[in-house]
Amino acid sequence: MSTSSTVHPAKSAREQADLLASVLEREAERGYDNGAVVGGFDEMWQRFPAIEVAVRDLRPIKGQRYAMLLPHERRAWHSAVVSWHAARARTHATAIPSGSETADIAQPKQPSIPQAHRLPKGSGIDTRVADLKHIHHRSRAALQQLGITTVRDALRHYPVRHIDYSIRTPILQLMPGVEATVIGEVTGSRHNRHMRPPGASTTIKDGTGVLRVSWFNMPYMADRWKVGDRVVFSGPVGEYNGRPTMTNPEYDDLTASGNELGRGLIHAGTLVPVYPLVDGTNQRSVRSAIFQILEVGLESVRDALPDDIRAAHDLVSARQAIRHLHSPRSWSELAAGRRRMAFDECLYNQLAALRRRAEWKLGATGSSVKPNRDAVNRFLASLDFTLTDDQQKSLS
Repeated sequence: MSTSSTVHPAKSAREQADLLASVLEREAERGYDNGAVVGGFDEMWQRFPAIEVAVRDLRPIKGQRYAMLLPHERRAWHSAVVSWHAARARTHATAIPSGSETADIAQPKQPSIPQAHRLPKGSGIDTRVADLKHIHHRSRAALQQLGITTVRDALRHYPVRHIDYSIRTPILQLMPGVEATVIGEVTGSRHNRHMRPPGASTTIKDGTGVLRVSWFNMPYMADRWKVGDRVVFSGPVGEYNGRPTMTNPEYDDLTASGNELGRGLIHAGTLVPVYPLVDGTNQRSVRSAIFQILEVGLESVRDALPDDIRAAHDLVSARQAIRHLHSPRSWSELAAGRRRMAFDECLYNQLAALRRRAEWKLGATGSSVKPNRDAVNRFLASLDFTLTDDQQKSLS
């Protein structure tokens, strides 16, 4: 069996694509066990900045963590990457002169933000949350309770911790009492009116088994999904009559009414942020609102650090740091975001101290003191030693 290896960064997009293809060949030899790279595939994406968005958007990964895919899904994604690589190579071989700097695989375009979801024209990071009409009024009210009134406030409302729901477990392997993440297809939902208070239940399958999820005091969940929708559930596993169950887990959508959702995972199946709250607010509403603001607000973030300073200290950009803190795809991204913010905090504290020192020097004035010479001379005459030159100078 092939051993794991460390992936070193490649310079160009073409080199990055070739390197990824080589790594995937080693992964195939290992039976797609996520062991071809030290730390797993999800820890190596920072080594492929020029192609990451494109290859992670291919089915069936579609922005998910590689660790969450089953072996047959990893194999399918490998095939998709190979096809994508070949198509890109053919396109650039015919459309772009050989040797051109742009002959490498083109950078994928960032997904555009719907015009209705952009910040109002002429506004910026200090735009009021109340003016962001694409955010539900209840979510805006929750932010108001937290003292979040502007886009800047929302971006700076950092999570206190993250829950790791990124590792996917097949239903067949679920163990009672252990927290897990399951991805499956909805096979049915129904109201449970015999519950007190009333509730609902949802059943999903993933090809290895069937999981029943109960929603206590949440009867509206019976109408949340349609048969065939793909969903993600994360939370503690229970057991009923020898079968696995979940109760009121975190949930997220992969499809809705048969359509793929391209926004990525927010509430389950990933590193889920946990935000500071006050009475009357809940994690899901606050998390949804902040993520919606994140998508439009990052456009207005300006980086105070020049590129050369960031490069010298191996720091991510301000936009990347904010995104990594709110929506990290790995623990290494979260660490990079925290490191940048810690650097900024130390820098600003040092600059503030220097400013206070400069202001003190510019504004410092001394008080003139006229000594009583007779008293000084009498005191000096009483001494049994002679003053040094410096001591004499201090009295002059």
